[in-house]
Amino acid sequence: MADKPRKATLLQVLRMVLSAFIGIRKRGEAEKIEVTPVQVIIVGIIAGAVFVGTIVSVVRFITR
Repeated sequence: MADKPRKATLLQVLRMVLSAFIGIRKRGEAEKIEVTPVQVIIVGIIAGAVFVGTIVSVVRFITR
């Protein structure tokens, strides 16, 4: 009998989203945890905002 996937922690969801941003995926890890779409959407939006904020800050710093 297969074990039921356990709920994903915030760190696991963050790691999954960041690895998706750069195109790296571990097949085994995704099957071991249960991730809800809401978790992925929220972490994805936050990670995207941090990425854009970082790029804007670096460009402003360089162009001054």
